[in-house]
Amino acid sequence: MFPREFLKIASAVLALVCFCAGCESSAPDKNYSAIQHSDAHYAYLFGQKYCTKADLYLFMFTHNPYYLYIGGHGFGPRELPAEVTKANIGQTYGLMTEPGDLGDLKILNVVPAGSILIIHAETHDVTPLNGIRGSGGYPMGFICLLNYDGNTNYVFSEFIQSHRKVAGKVPNEYINEAVAEKIQ
Repeated sequence: MFPREFLKIASAVLALVCFCAGCESSAPDKNYSAIQHSDAHYAYLFGQKYCTKADLYLFMFTHNPYYLYIGGHGFGPRELPAEVTKANIGQTYGLMTEPGDLGDLKILNVVPAGSILIIHAETHDVTPLNGIRGSGGYPMGFICLLNYDGNTNYVFSEFIQSHRKVAGKVPNEYINEAVAEKIQ
C-alpha cells in the first residue's frame, strides 16, 4: 500500500512543480513564447478569465483527494445535488456507477457566483463521468486557478465545460456560458 500512496503523492508533487516551472512573471518575448512551441491543444486559451454566474460546489472524489473539481446546477456527476446550498458542505455521496476507482463524491465548499476562474493548463486526466470522452474533439479538461472568498485553489473544470458534438480531433471543450462568462 505504501508504494502506491507514495507514487500518487510523488506524481501530484511532480505535476505541480512542472506546472509552476512553466509560469512566467512577465510578458513573454514576442519572438519566443512557450505557447508558440507547446503541443498543447488549448494553449491559446491559457490565461483567459471567467466570472462564475451561479454558485457552484467545490468537490473531490475520496480515492483521489488531491484533485478538486467544480460543478453544480446540473453540471457534474448526477450524484451532485442539483441545488447548490451550504447545507451540503461536508456531505459524502456514493457514486451510482463506479467508473474506475474514484471513490465517493465529497462536497468541500460552495463557490459563490462572481468567483474568478483562470485557465492555466489542460489535462488528458479527465473522469469518465463528465461527458468529454465521446463528444468528439480532444478528450481534455482544463486546470484552472479558482479565486473565491479569499480562497485560491487549482481545480479541474471538466464538469462545467461545454461538450458539443464535433467530428474529428478538434478543440471542443470551452467553459460553458451558462455557468461562467468570459471577462478578458
